[in-house]
Amino acid sequence: EEESDQHTVWQLRAEKVLPGGRTLSASGGENDFHGFMRFPFRLCKHLIRSDARSVALRLASPRGGEGEWRLAASLDERELTLLDNGAFERVELVPHPELTRTEVGLNLEATGRAGPVRWVAGGEVRRIAARSGAMLDGDLAEFLGAAFAQGEWRVAPPLSLFAGLRLDTHYDANPALSPFAAVVWVPRPRHTLRLSFNLAHRFPNLYEGRLDYLQEGGNPLKAGRYQGDRDLDPEEVTTWEIGYRAGITPRLTLGVTAYLSEARDNIQMRFVGNFTASDGRILPHYRYANVNDQRTLGWDAEAVWRPGPAWRLFANASQARVEVSGEDLMGEEVLPDLTVNVGVGYRPVRGPFGRVVVHWVGPSDWRLPFYDDTSHRIEPQSRHLSSYTTVDVNLGTTAWEGRLVADLTLTNLLHDRHFEWVINEIDSRVLGRLTLRF
Repeated sequence: EEESDQHTVWQLRAEKVLPGGRTLSASGGENDFHGFMRFPFRLCKHLIRSDARSVALRLASPRGGEGEWRLAASLDERELTLLDNGAFERVELVPHPELTRTEVGLNLEATGRAGPVRWVAGGEVRRIAARSGAMLDGDLAEFLGAAFAQGEWRVAPPLSLFAGLRLDTHYDANPALSPFAAVVWVPRPRHTLRLSFNLAHRFPNLYEGRLDYLQEGGNPLKAGRYQGDRDLDPEEVTTWEIGYRAGITPRLTLGVTAYLSEARDNIQMRFVGNFTASDGRILPHYRYANVNDQRTLGWDAEAVWRPGPAWRLFANASQARVEVSGEDLMGEEVLPDLTVNVGVGYRPVRGPFGRVVVHWVGPSDWRLPFYDDTSHRIEPQSRHLSSYTTVDVNLGTTAWEGRLVADLTLTNLLHDRHFEWVINEIDSRVLGRLTLRF
């Protein structure tokens, strides 16, 4: 009971077709959570309450030929409240939000064709406002912006070229350009070869840039000072990928993909020293920093067989090796582990449907830092994580000519996966999710 969580989500969406082929849609909802959550800057879980609300309005209109433009406006607000004061027990405090975050966004996107080239272009502007008396270094009211364009040129019937460019601006970092390019070749029907290159950036989030949190009492594993850094560089990730997908027979499809990803300036929490608390204890001081580079080499393969119109049998496997270099004080190194999924699904046009999937994750080895309260130093430790298996069962049905869909998913973890305080504990219990769509 002490570990039970309550998660409630609801959303309403309405759509109306206007004269001239235009479409207007509106949506609103709420996402509330009450339970235990590990913050990205904490080493233990906190009992929290999170209340999030959102509304959105979207308008789409044809713009001649094959083009369309879409305009969207959104408003999101979230309140985060700590309920345990850093202690192990459920100490219900006087509820007052520790952090309130409001985001207003405006997005404009257009699509069209210019000769043999199909294109999409657009931009977005977001204003983020955050208020906190104990978690941030001050109130925040800043703008984020982005502009993007992408084109597809079908050079010949079997060959297509893709290229794109995105410009992002951030209040705590310099603007960044992110290019994308791909080549898709179809040598014969049902066979596709794809080569792609992508350079992406991830900017510091609210915690990484503006955090300033001090805790001297309560759980000793949580005590310390945690700070962000407004001068962080954005993470830069370069990815090369090659993939081949082949329809061996009309019912059997095979695919394989290999990729190389290199990340620079990873943002992680770093131990920077100790300080003396007001009660005389020596506590650690952590700050977000660009601490290391990371290289990931991986592959994945899949097979899909359709013995009948409604039946689908599938299997996929993936494996990745992560190598970390640089100042790896608060990072980890993950050695190869293999992940395999095998399942069967039944989905007719109308009536009951279902799916059963077995997930298996192989063992892995981790290297991570640990703060020793006796020596007041970071001591690297190695841990072995055993394999585990989960089973997902999905059942549902359609009714009233397919206008109502009821969907129930149950997940059962067959092996405990407990990894001290670094990885969220998962118990062997059944988790359920019910979805109704009308």
